[in-house]
Amino acid sequence: MEKDSESYSEFRFKWALRSSMRFRPILGLNFKKFDFAEDSRFVQGDHSAFDIYTGAQYALSRKSNLLLHFGVKQDLFAVHNGGSPTNYSLVRMGITELGVGGDFLFDLTKRLSLYVKVLPYFAFSRDVGLIGAESSFGYQVEVAPRYYFSDTKSLNFGISFDAGPKTTTSSSGKSESDNSNGGLLISYQYQM
Repeated sequence: MEKDSESYSEFRFKWALRSSMRFRPILGLNFKKFDFAEDSRFVQGDHSAFDIYTGAQYALSRKSNLLLHFGVKQDLFAVHNGGSPTNYSLVRMGITELGVGGDFLFDLTKRLSLYVKVLPYFAFSRDVGLIGAESSFGYQVEVAPRYYFSDTKSLNFGISFDAGPKTTTSSSGKSESDNSNGGLLISYQYQM
C-alpha cells in the first residue's frame, strides 16, 4: 500500500567531526513532519518523527568515501484497524537501521561538482505491544550538484530518495506499506 502525504518536510543536521586521518565519526539528527489528512484510508495520530544516528566516514580517496550508518529511524507504519479492508491507523515506531554505502564527488568545473550518495541499509524487526514491524532492506540515494563558495563553504541543490518497504503485524493481520519518501534536497556545508 502506498501512502501519499499531502505535505512532507524534513530538516537534517549532520556533524562530521574533523579528523586528520582518513576516518571521521558522524553524528546526525533528522526531524520530519507528515500530513495524511486528505487520505481517508488513514487515521493519523502522530504528525512528526525524529531520527538519530551515528556512523563513520572512511576516505577511500579525496573524492570518495565509504559510509557506515547506525541509527534509530522513526516512521509512520500502517496498521490495519479491522473491519473495513481500507481502514488503517498510522502508528509512529522507531526502527534500528544498519547501513554501509558510499558517497562520491565528480568535479565538473573548478567550483562545481556532482555529489552522489548511495546507502543500502537493513532495518531490524521490532515489536511494541501488539504491533510489530518485520525486518526489511531499504536504500538512500542523494544526487546533488555542489557549488563551492570557497574552500570551506558549499551549497548542494538536488534530490534525495529513501526507499524502505515495511510489513507490520497486529492482531488484525499483516499490512504492507511503502515507507518511501523523496524530494528536493538543499544543504549548506561549512567545514571548519
